[in-house]
Amino acid sequence: MHHLFPLQAYHSGLMDGDTKMVGNMAMLPLKTQFKGPAAKETKDTDIIDEAIYYFKANVFFKNYEIKVRNECFSKKD
Repeated sequence: MHHLFPLQAYHSGLMDGDTKMVGNMAMLPLKTQFKGPAAKETKDTDIIDEAIYYFKANVFFKNYEIKVRNECFSKKD
């Protein structure tokens, strides 16, 4: 299938080199009133807000790439 314009994939802007990982999952900050293992988010958006915002942009891709630290988990369909 040919597209009229190149599709751009969106990846989380919250992941950086020193993000704490637990069981291959990132411990990202959340906006919450409850105390837990994740740090409290101080920015306007957290991972939940970001996921909802970019959901529509990524859901209709036939080809997509999931970026993770370990290359064995990268997927291209």
